[in-house]
Amino acid sequence: MLRKSLLALVLVAQCVTAQVWPDHLVWSERLVDDVRANGLRGNWTNADSGVELNRYGGSFGETYVRVRGWGGETVSENYSRCASYLTLLFNKVYGWSSTPSTGSASPYAYQYNHLIKNAVGAQGEPFAKIVDFRTVLPGDVLAVDYVVPPVSGEATGHIFQVRLVDWDNATFDADTQQTTYPVQVLDCSSSRHDNDTRVFPGVTTQGVGRGWIAITTDSDGNVVSHRWRISSNDTYTQAERHVAIGRFAGQTFSFLPLAGTVGFDANVGAGETEVTVRVTQGGSTWTLPGFTDAEGNLRVWGPIAPGLYDVAAKGPNSLRHSVPNVLVGAEGATGLAFALVLGDVNGDNSVNIADFLRLRAAFGSSAGQLAYDFEADLNRDGSVGIPDFLILRSNFGRTGD
Repeated sequence: MLRKSLLALVLVAQCVTAQVWPDHLVWSERLVDDVRANGLRGNWTNADSGVELNRYGGSFGETYVRVRGWGGETVSENYSRCASYLTLLFNKVYGWSSTPSTGSASPYAYQYNHLIKNAVGAQGEPFAKIVDFRTVLPGDVLAVDYVVPPVSGEATGHIFQVRLVDWDNATFDADTQQTTYPVQVLDCSSSRHDNDTRVFPGVTTQGVGRGWIAITTDSDGNVVSHRWRISSNDTYTQAERHVAIGRFAGQTFSFLPLAGTVGFDANVGAGETEVTVRVTQGGSTWTLPGFTDAEGNLRVWGPIAPGLYDVAAKGPNSLRHSVPNVLVGAEGATGLAFALVLGDVNGDNSVNIADFLRLRAAFGSSAGQLAYDFEADLNRDGSVGIPDFLILRSNFGRTGD
């Protein structure tokens, strides 16, 4: 029986809609997933240049955003700040220039805030202003103006991209008539949010990442305050740090989502789990990297058209499980369920002596040590030991789809 109850996960998946994301959010997700996957393996730098893959900082002329598979890029890497990240992203994805609207090729976060806050719905405005937070969608921009800046005076604001609002776990305060929403965001930052992809065993990085903040609204959906982390006691009112919500007018939708659940035959611990989805139709194949959430829900994005596909999923050390004849509609596909068997340390889709030898070489090591092998850590507890050997032994001789 799968430790992550597959039946329960399938029931959860039936409630997950395959909402189509705008292209800039899909590429942001790909970048975050790639730097996360590299960090889990201890790959912090570009093998060719020696430069750190994910950095926060830089003047506009120095900054860059590169995503594997995007315009011929082979490595995902980032060097930017919160606002320059959005500017570079929108320029690359949509060919958009911020200069006509803001007077700057690299506007600050507060300038994005003013641009959105002052929008009146006129033709040619780059952003539509969203007043009611309850209508927010994935890919919408939260532009923050630090009206009361930090003591250092260095930061003037921040930029978030909305990934997900956990509507089901919103909390209502009957005394204030206010509602607080957990919001998963993507951003470029020097500090983390809750459940942040920039946090690794023993290391917290800076740059692009994914994490959770909190937004509080009044009974009409107007933002009244926000918190950098859901768990934080530091609440910023609109008078202190004003949040403006904008939807980019020129966004396009070139990807369809494939959503479902992933279960493993052993406990792989809490947190997100890396999974690669392979989509095939005739002689064409698309490889789509992604991560599950803590409950095993998975959503990946493919540049595919509606039609019938074979869809397979594989973890970095699991056997591949294929689901044939998946019907992908105009809004993608939901309800996929993958049961992944662990033990494939070397990634050849079988569990054999080669996997045992690699696990043995890393036996007794922990994350951060030279001998540690991420793929040999089958149960994802940060060390390679007896539990990993027992998992491999139980599946020895098996081959995936």
